[in-house]
Amino acid sequence: MLQFRKNSPISLGVSMSQRLDKVNELMRQALSLILQRNFDFSDVLVTVHRVDVSPDLRNAKVFVSGIGKDSFFHRLKKSRSFIQSEIAKYVVLKRTPVLHFYLDSSFVQREKLDKIFDNLKNSVSDEE
Repeated sequence: MLQFRKNSPISLGVSMSQRLDKVNELMRQALSLILQRNFDFSDVLVTVHRVDVSPDLRNAKVFVSGIGKDSFFHRLKKSRSFIQSEIAKYVVLKRTPVLHFYLDSSFVQREKLDKIFDNLKNSVSDEE
């Protein structure tokens, strides 16, 4: 059964019906809170986009992105054990999943596509 620690600042609505979906969302919220409170990313805006916990709850893929310097990703990977211990304070599970960080490039790709569409839009308006 999925439980939340008392006095945890994280809450999750009951509208999700799948247990794994609840765990994924709770882990994402906990990671966001931990990064916000315990890390000083003054030059970078770090976002936790998605967390995919394996069905056996042993591993978790964490998809993050950052706007600014790229050194944040190395720092996250280096602090993995500390982050896992902090997650255990917020999320009650039989075992805390091992975190595997992945750089989510979808934001960068979306930004490139937006520039391409803007250029196309401008070239079409110039022709008219």
